Amino acid sequence: MRRTRSAILDATARVLGRRSDAAMAEIADEAGVGRATLYRHFPRCARHRPRPQRLTAVSHSMRDSFSGLRTA
Repeated sequence: MRRTRSAILDATARVLGRRSDAAMAEIADEAGVGRATLYRHFPRCARHRPRPQRLTAVSHSMRDSFSGLRTA
């Protein structure tokens, strides 16, 4: 489970580094996971949110994840 989450976080950084308007599907593809897996790991990134809110949710989730890694 940690490897999957780590792969998603790494893929998010790569994809958003290339294109800030990337779709969630691109992040899932880059991470080698399905979109459902992506949303299970980051439920605050619900599909019904407009793109800016999804990206904000992803960045908040990433921040929270990286914070947890620093204190672990």
